[in-house]
Amino acid sequence: MNGEHTMVVYGFNGTLTNPTHFHVMDPLSGPYTWTTKELMFNWSALGHMGVVVAKQRRWVRVPGETQVWEISQDGKTRRWVSGWKLFEQRANGHPIIPIDAAALGRYPLGSPIE
Repeated sequence: MNGEHTMVVYGFNGTLTNPTHFHVMDPLSGPYTWTTKELMFNWSALGHMGVVVAKQRRWVRVPGETQVWEISQDGKTRRWVSGWKLFEQRANGHPIIPIDAAALGRYPLGSPIE
């Protein structure tokens, strides 16, 4: 679309299932707060298409140990991956990042990935 540029929705008010307002950053004119109705109307010009950017899981391992851990997308828990094949399926090519034991211990333990 001629003259179109990118805007970023970076937050919302309300609940996940019933948002009331969206916080939008327009690099040309600054921040906006739109109601859900305003967002849907303005977004309709693009056929409601967009790109979602989300935080990914992290895969970590304490150097010298064999266990690989998944740190959740929200960064609140760690889960042990029970096998290498399962890690390869879930990690989708993401690297294993070294982490010290004390830092790993700060994440509460979630259920294992089996």
